[in-house]
Amino acid sequence: MDPQLTQVQQTEMLKLVTQSFCRELINFGVPKTSLPTIASEVLDYVMNGRERPSLTSDQGASPLNRSEIVEGGIFKDSIKYGDIVIRPLDIDHLSTVAIWLETTDVQRHFAAPFPTSLEDLVEYFFNTPSHSYFGIYYEDAFVGIIGGEQIDYRLRRVEMKKLIGDRDYRGHGIGKTATFLWLHHVFNQQKFNKVFIYSLDTNLRNINLNNQLGFDLEGILFEDAMLDGEYCDVARMGLLKSMWDELFPD
Repeated sequence: MDPQLTQVQQTEMLKLVTQSFCRELINFGVPKTSLPTIASEVLDYVMNGRERPSLTSDQGASPLNRSEIVEGGIFKDSIKYGDIVIRPLDIDHLSTVAIWLETTDVQRHFAAPFPTSLEDLVEYFFNTPSHSYFGIYYEDAFVGIIGGEQIDYRLRRVEMKKLIGDRDYRGHGIGKTATFLWLHHVFNQQKFNKVFIYSLDTNLRNINLNNQLGFDLEGILFEDAMLDGEYCDVARMGLLKSMWDELFPD
């Protein structure tokens, strides 16, 4: 908390944070009777310090290690880890992306959905200066996209968005490893200071995955997006280069 705040201001801010925290827990279905147990868990967290996130690419796999990243190769600016490669998005793959985005369950995971027409996708991915995207490849198959939006070169920060479009490749750790590679690109190649993410409050799996890579919850934006005709909350998460360097030393 800001040391410049007065004791009264700190107390009022803590009240606001606590009220927002409890409201979100109740929205997720946590009964009010469980709040004392959660308070006990928070106290235990404070007393024992910040837990180190899990750094595995998926359950039971070996920890992700920056020393195993391979930069370059057949394709310019590609970054590889095992069978997973990210490289600048190929315009010829946009027709595949357009097919992925026709699926309702894909778009509903994003606070700000992607455009769907091929013409708009070309404009979005290749003619918008604040956007920069990579394709995700698994054993040479094009399976998804990952990249940055709202790129701010002055403050060295960027928003991350990711999509594993092919349903057959979801749930195998590909998205997590691709995120690991892209964060290496942003923090170690581009020298950015911060990456942030907006996640719908319904996308708990994605929120948990990002937390495992070091992202912390920065706040909840109440009723900041629309899903199936209804307002929903949006979680904002952030990762600083200092935490990245701590989790993944060179």
